[in-house]
Amino acid sequence: MRILIGNHIDDSIRLKSDMASAVQRILWFAADGDLVVLPAPPDEDFLHYVTALTGVDAATLRIHVPPPGRFEHRLLDPRTLTDPGFVRAVAADLDEVSEVFALWPSPQVARLASELGLSHRLPGAAFTRQGGGELANSKAHFRALAAGAGVATAPGAVCHTAEEAAQAMTGLLARTGAVVVKQAHNGSGNGNEIVFAGDAPASGHVGARHLRRLGPGAVERYWSERWAWASAEGRFPVVVECLVPDAESLFTEYLVSDDAVLPTECGVLSYVGRRLDHQSVPLRHLGVDPAVLESLVTQGARLAQVYRAIGYRGFMSADAVADQAGVVRFTEMNAHVSGSVHIYDVIANRIVGVSAQPRRTVAEYAAPACWGTGGMRGFLATAQAIGCHYDPARRIGAILSAPIPAPRDGGPGEPAGLTQPAELAELAEIMVCLAYDTEETRDKLYERLDREFAAQSADPSCRPPY
Repeated sequence: MRILIGNHIDDSIRLKSDMASAVQRILWFAADGDLVVLPAPPDEDFLHYVTALTGVDAATLRIHVPPPGRFEHRLLDPRTLTDPGFVRAVAADLDEVSEVFALWPSPQVARLASELGLSHRLPGAAFTRQGGGELANSKAHFRALAAGAGVATAPGAVCHTAEEAAQAMTGLLARTGAVVVKQAHNGSGNGNEIVFAGDAPASGHVGARHLRRLGPGAVERYWSERWAWASAEGRFPVVVECLVPDAESLFTEYLVSDDAVLPTECGVLSYVGRRLDHQSVPLRHLGVDPAVLESLVTQGARLAQVYRAIGYRGFMSADAVADQAGVVRFTEMNAHVSGSVHIYDVIANRIVGVSAQPRRTVAEYAAPACWGTGGMRGFLATAQAIGCHYDPARRIGAILSAPIPAPRDGGPGEPAGLTQPAELAELAEIMVCLAYDTEETRDKLYERLDREFAAQSADPSCRPPY
């Protein structure tokens, strides 16, 4: 059996809002008899939906929920993993354990493994216990490690003060006219801001929550206003790098063990209006230039070897952009179980069988939270009625990759039980995978779903422009 821990980035690095639904993707990795740790009891409909697709007997899974801690089960409070009563309950429910597998490399996971006498079953336990997860997932540390490995990145700098950032931005803007300011710890473009002088750059391909035009001599004023945001109140360094225009956003993933770095999959990240719209796998089915694919995988592996040398173990995902000339530049390393692993490892490869003939591709969409689905059962019934439900015979259709969250009980931007800036509140998007044969099939599937669920929404702004 394995111990599977559905956790997320530690709140000491970045406070999330409500991850109780999102971390249930850990269920895609479960096998008969595994012990699963979640911040709240799983959605029963989702649990049985996943296990029906994976062929796992849901009744054999041992679900454990630690005490609510500081976040009332909306987040997994890392401190509660070593609560004495919780440790005793887990220990009493164990058989022979082959691995401790967590979504995020938290020091508290390493401490739990130690309390259970299972440090030898947690890959990279020593590195993780000493806070290695923060180091390995920092966009600032990434630039240093990539430079040391000779891996191409966009021109830029790691800045520890507002003055350093102003100096770097001034030089880079003179060179390219547009830069990306990056928080050291954030995801899906939420911690990125595109800053430009002059005409707005073509930036739809980049993940960025913010877009800012600077007037003449405004660099110092920008940093006096934005340093606190960019540096998380001075806690972390800030990255300033050139925007690579008109590029394609890609990722390449690896499994890092004591013995080797194994490539696992590559894919495309597709942005609409600088927001991640969908990700598609496998890249080899998407018509990418073979030279781009070779550069992506080779450079990514060289980078992963550096992370292996410093002690990281487990899945990791390197993001990159390929420009119009086919030059690949890396932008960050996600040294944790990314939101792509269950898509390619389980849904695409095990369930859909994308490499079998005729070949298939899988794209996961972040559908609007305003869709009127009527919950998970309503979504599945409607998808079946309109011909969009996944058909295993044709290997085409929609698969829900995460539960559809229940409505929040807090006010706008203020989930109940959490005190945080409204900026940190995240919409509960509906995550749906589409298995397809052609892009035309994919687009028609999504349009049918969008039309139907937007029509059922109580939010008039949810209506699609069809």
